[in-house]
Amino acid sequence: MLKPIYDSFGFCSCHQICARSFLISGNQLPFCARCTGIHLGFIFASVYNLFTGKWKSGGRPDQWALAILVLTSQTMVLDGFTSYAGLRDTDNLTRVITGLSMGAAVAILLPWLTKVVDRAEVNGSYSWKEVSLLLCVFYIFGFAIPSFTDSLVMYHLISIASVVGQLLFAFLCFNLLFKLLINNIGSTVVQNPNPVFVASFQFTLMLLIWNLRVLSGYL
Repeated sequence: MLKPIYDSFGFCSCHQICARSFLISGNQLPFCARCTGIHLGFIFASVYNLFTGKWKSGGRPDQWALAILVLTSQTMVLDGFTSYAGLRDTDNLTRVITGLSMGAAVAILLPWLTKVVDRAEVNGSYSWKEVSLLLCVFYIFGFAIPSFTDSLVMYHLISIASVVGQLLFAFLCFNLLFKLLINNIGSTVVQNPNPVFVASFQFTLMLLIWNLRVLSGYL
């Protein structure tokens, strides 16, 4: 009953090719392996940020943590480029692991970048040990996904987490872009907009762009 709902979210932004997706309990996940990794990495790291106060304090990575995030996140780009170029073959396990790296990197950097855009004080920090431990935990979960083939519970949990991760990813990235757009505008109204209006505007714009693939089918 819930599968069509999950799939409708995936359809908006993912090709959903069966060969590039995991099957759990006979059900294809709503996102391909790479997108599943991105959304799971983002939601996992975002939850960690929330419980450790990184969203509030800023969570600025030190130089080694930043280097780790850049290197690990770019493995997804490298994997995608080399496979699409026909230089090598890849598989779903590689796709989900590299996707986890990218999603986690974006979530870890967002609180700090948001503080920078807001010109606010950054009080928190991310050490290389903290980043490394987080990524190791995420990778362990990624490697375990193929073993969930007979678990209907894990199908629903992964589907829900990836859908929520997709929505949160889109909303927070739109939030950062919105802040960048109004950052240099001198109007007091624009510089200090109503938070409810801002959230509503961002969410509406996100939904419109996010659903372009669905809307195009009716044009």
